[in-house]
Amino acid sequence: MFGTPSASGQKPLSVVKAGVRSFTSSPWGLIFVLFFLRSLLGALFPVFGDEAYYLYWGQHFSGGYYDLSPMIGWWIAGANALGLNDIGALRGLNDFSWLCVIVVLERLLMARQVPAERRAPVMILIAAIPLLSLGVLLSPDVPLLLFSTLAIASLLRTLYSGGHPVWIGFFLGLSFLSKYLVVAWAGTFVVYAWKRWLSFRQVVWILLGALPALVQHLWWNWTHCQATITFNFFTRQMVSDGTFVQTFGLFLIYVVLWVTPSGFRLLWGGRLENSSTKNVGMPDFVHALFWIWFPAVVFFAISAMSKGQGLHWYAFIAPWFFLWLGLRSPLDRLRRVTFWMVALSGVLLGSAIGVSQLSGQNPQAIAPLLQPKVRQDFWLSVRTETILAQALLGVPTTERLAVSSESYVLASVFDRGLRQLGRLDTPIFVWGGGSRFGRVFDFTTDIRKLAGRSILVFTRTPLGDVELENFFKMGFERRSVQMHDQTFHFVLGHGFDAEKYFSGVHAPKVTEFYPEILPQGKCELK
Repeated sequence: MFGTPSASGQKPLSVVKAGVRSFTSSPWGLIFVLFFLRSLLGALFPVFGDEAYYLYWGQHFSGGYYDLSPMIGWWIAGANALGLNDIGALRGLNDFSWLCVIVVLERLLMARQVPAERRAPVMILIAAIPLLSLGVLLSPDVPLLLFSTLAIASLLRTLYSGGHPVWIGFFLGLSFLSKYLVVAWAGTFVVYAWKRWLSFRQVVWILLGALPALVQHLWWNWTHCQATITFNFFTRQMVSDGTFVQTFGLFLIYVVLWVTPSGFRLLWGGRLENSSTKNVGMPDFVHALFWIWFPAVVFFAISAMSKGQGLHWYAFIAPWFFLWLGLRSPLDRLRRVTFWMVALSGVLLGSAIGVSQLSGQNPQAIAPLLQPKVRQDFWLSVRTETILAQALLGVPTTERLAVSSESYVLASVFDRGLRQLGRLDTPIFVWGGGSRFGRVFDFTTDIRKLAGRSILVFTRTPLGDVELENFFKMGFERRSVQMHDQTFHFVLGHGFDAEKYFSGVHAPKVTEFYPEILPQGKCELK
């Protein structure tokens, strides 16, 4: 049986245990291996879905955008200004930020005088979290992960080392400009910290630090029809993503995937070890870590009662969850779990790199692995210019887009199509029913200025004649493009009646969804 001394005096598995101990004793070598694999995945994986949407934002710098806080757009625009291309701007900054998060957490543990024998496996464990290993593809969540980490680190530093609380508010403001999910934990944790440690004066400093970001965000919304606030807090809530069983069931599945089998193994471990509590304040520190991630999980659970979620929602609290677990788990178990977490992360990264190679060099090989409804988005992602060239020219072609974007405007009846089409630097907007959210594709397209232009409308199924005849004075042509097993439908309309479309389709939808309790602001559609 395991643990019984052998004839030679050596315990079985002692060599394996020694190997695991050695494996988890030097964190930075393993962390940089994971960093390299993440970078390789980011360089090889094609732009997809929301990523194309954010790249469009980066090409059109603005004080805000339609359905998210603006940080990811600023993030990419800044990288573009430094000469980075699309992939470099999007994925390179993701990698750099992930590394910054690891460094901040490591310095935090050193400041708490966590022994090196525990600090090393904890840092490796956090670096190997599968959700973060694949996080190079989680665009808007990466700025939130970085700035929320800095906000929490500033809060803990203020509580334990006398740091100035204004930095807490400053980084909270940047987190808010990254994604609204910051409200899932910020209020609860600050209230908890105030009750236990913070003075009223410190809380005032936090609010002052966050004030510039809040003022900027509210001012942009005031001057743009309250777009981001309306969409996130009102319009989005009018559309259910499924039944309670579906949404809450998905929440439970995501929690299991987020925690991973390794995390559950640590959860079933023993109490906080004495070796970790020798330093004054360590139990309180671990208790504080609990209140960083726990309120967010409760918030997500409540949200899941009516709304669908994505696994990426949990990215910004994952490091704090595993930091809490790592500090309260027996050291031997922590080392073993860390070893298997690295193995799992390596397998996932290797598999994703293999898939990305297939999708880049031989898309036909990967397409059959996708669900039928995803294949069209896949082909649109990897063959954007070819598909549009065929639609515009009316003939099959493999050439790059041969028709000047000045001669037409792109539109789509659903926003996922726009996310891919928006990679091309041309005006673009949501056609028809998609305008129920008041989208003008983030205000980069003024529909009323498109009078007389030709509009190329992308749709999954053919549009009805009546709808088209109402808005094209010079007629329209139906076209379709076949890409392997998918058919892409287009309408090329001429002589766009912009005023009739604006007053008959777009403005009524915006008015319908505009909440009465919000001040009107500078909203020309009301």
